[in-house]
Amino acid sequence: MATDLGPTNLLRRHTGDSDLRTPCIESQTIPGVDDIAAESPITVEQPQYSSNGEGSAIPYQTCSIVDEETIDTITTTAETVAPVIADLPDPMRTRIEGWCDLHGFNTEGGLPETTLARQAVYYILLKITLYEWHHRYGHLPELPENMRDGLRTAGTQTGNPAFEECVLDDLIWLAGETAVEGVVEIRDRLLESTQPAEDIGALYEAILSNEVRRPLGQFRTPPAIGKTMRTWAANEDDTVLDPGVGAGGLSTPAHHPQWSVNTDPTYVSGIDRSPLSLLMGSTALTLARQSHDPHRADFLSISPEDLSEDVDSIVCNPPYTRHQALPADYKESINLQAEQETGLEISTATPLYAYFIYHTRDFLTEGNWAAFLIPPNFLAADYGDALKQFLLAEFDIKALLLFDLADGPVFDDALTTVLIAFLEVSDETAESETRFIRVEDQWEKIPIQEIVRDGKQGRRDWGFVNCVPQESLTPAENWRSLFEPLDFDTSLLTPFSEIAEIHRGIMTGENDFFRLSQADIDEVRIKERYLSQLAPSPRVVHGLDFRQEDWERHRDNGEAVWLLYHLDAIDGVPRTIEAVENGCSEGILTPEAASSPSLVAYLQSGLVEHPTLASRYTIRTRSPWYRVDRRDPPPILIPYMYRSGFRALLNETDARYVNNYLGVYPDGSLSRTQVKALLAYLNSSLADKVVRRDARLYGGMDKLEPGDLADVPVLDPQSVTEETVTALANQFDELRETARRNGSCTAVVSRIDAILEQEL
Repeated sequence: MATDLGPTNLLRRHTGDSDLRTPCIESQTIPGVDDIAAESPITVEQPQYSSNGEGSAIPYQTCSIVDEETIDTITTTAETVAPVIADLPDPMRTRIEGWCDLHGFNTEGGLPETTLARQAVYYILLKITLYEWHHRYGHLPELPENMRDGLRTAGTQTGNPAFEECVLDDLIWLAGETAVEGVVEIRDRLLESTQPAEDIGALYEAILSNEVRRPLGQFRTPPAIGKTMRTWAANEDDTVLDPGVGAGGLSTPAHHPQWSVNTDPTYVSGIDRSPLSLLMGSTALTLARQSHDPHRADFLSISPEDLSEDVDSIVCNPPYTRHQALPADYKESINLQAEQETGLEISTATPLYAYFIYHTRDFLTEGNWAAFLIPPNFLAADYGDALKQFLLAEFDIKALLLFDLADGPVFDDALTTVLIAFLEVSDETAESETRFIRVEDQWEKIPIQEIVRDGKQGRRDWGFVNCVPQESLTPAENWRSLFEPLDFDTSLLTPFSEIAEIHRGIMTGENDFFRLSQADIDEVRIKERYLSQLAPSPRVVHGLDFRQEDWERHRDNGEAVWLLYHLDAIDGVPRTIEAVENGCSEGILTPEAASSPSLVAYLQSGLVEHPTLASRYTIRTRSPWYRVDRRDPPPILIPYMYRSGFRALLNETDARYVNNYLGVYPDGSLSRTQVKALLAYLNSSLADKVVRRDARLYGGMDKLEPGDLADVPVLDPQSVTEETVTALANQFDELRETARRNGSCTAVVSRIDAILEQEL
């Protein structure tokens, strides 16, 4: 472990001979706690915690520094920096573009000046805060008038890579020292923070929008979750590894910085590839007086030998970046590395967070613990088979805790569902039991650690616990179904595919081009014979049926309710995109010479006004490229993705549907009354539980593929009595009328459930 270095050498650079795989890795020890305890004028006794079932309640009042005044100061100061970005010299512009690429910023429309300026001001705020902290404890002199030189000297004296310069320094000093002076007052408030990781993370989220942070999957860990993961995984003598450290929400102690609590880890190794993120983490850990070792690196590029201490436990909230957002070369490289490390065949559709989990195993030994805060998509996704196989082979899976909250997501600013995986490295799992814990409510009040250790099977006020022998788990099964086993017999139900065909919506290739509003039709003057009625987005279609009067209302409200549909070969328009690109002129007419001039003009203009249209695979492989798939209007429409419960709509129009719906075509032998009885089942609370088991999770929403729905057990109306069919059909009619009036459907659903329970 780190040695006591004395007050004038708080940071120590490690100078071992390890062969680093990337030149950007820097590391050093920052003991913090032990060195300052002797200097601090405040003597603090061990706090006495009140019990919340875990013995982990926080016995002091926290006060956030993040308020409107603080945010306004940063954003106003950033306005003095933004003009500098508009007129950068070419070499610096190239560096800024590299920074944007690292942080997932879109530069197609130019540099995001406001975002960069706010990052730069926030960055310099953290730097001067970190400097002032060291100054107050006698490690650095007062920041000189030439502040840039002073900060450079701090990097040399402390060896902390968080002080090293990046392109944001250049932006700040081009703007002048007024950009620094504007945030000095915030620096002083941040130094007094009782919750530095939370304040640093919350401040970053306040000045940068969710849209800016989403491409890299950057979401701040809620303090209660961070504390739960840290106290579960780490003991007082542990070295904790925090890959993707960010603002330090997982590894920074949650108690008052002037306290020394014997459950805190002795040492933290924090890793992040972004200079700004590393500065956030190191500042938070320093203010909390947590000994730590910052590394600026891509976690996937380093090995255990690159760290100064052996790892005892891991806490990790990895980036949630989708595989589509990863550069092709990078994705190929990390996928090959993961396959070599695990010996598994890993899908290239794997998101970044899974690669973090694969790589962490190299840092752990028998008996070590790990906690990961990750999306639960892998539970049912194809790429998840390899990850589940890996977890089963390498870990004793103590618990998987799914947050499925009725009142919104765990992350305040991200519509995403999350899961905590509690793991222990172990080869002995024959007698192990995995707890699948579903939390629906009161998550901040329940004793999570106690439930992870000893939670008994059954339903609770806040959710459900299902205890499953680990040796009975298989990688290919949908683990989501294990978070709440069904409490009724499904043997009398029938796979949906046996009584209906289920189809994905029409794949237009470019919905913005093929879906049109009435205003669009009036403007481009396309004749109705080329169009089909279209069900508008599920977002605006409420209730449990869709009638002609509903379609007309949405048409009058400006929704996209027309589909460019009845098109075959059109004189005047090339049949294929390839012909367009090759300059084929055969059959091309001017709009005026064509039999349908407005339609020809619209199709021809689409290739110019919709730049992505010609690159779409669906369109490029279709001939004619403008002829979408044929599909009859479906009797039942089911939203493809949903957040607030599964629903099935009776379609009483001639409207077709695109890929935001699934279309259900019941067997022709089913009568209208039987179809309504089926709809009663599909909109029951029983069906909601059944469907949830097979649905995938995507961005905090349930998602159904046709194959998923085809496997769902449903009530076959032909297998029950005519009396039951009639009763269910009547209840569905009452249910849809109640929903149409925006009334409470609870009583009607309960009556449907009662009928079904009698049958099942």
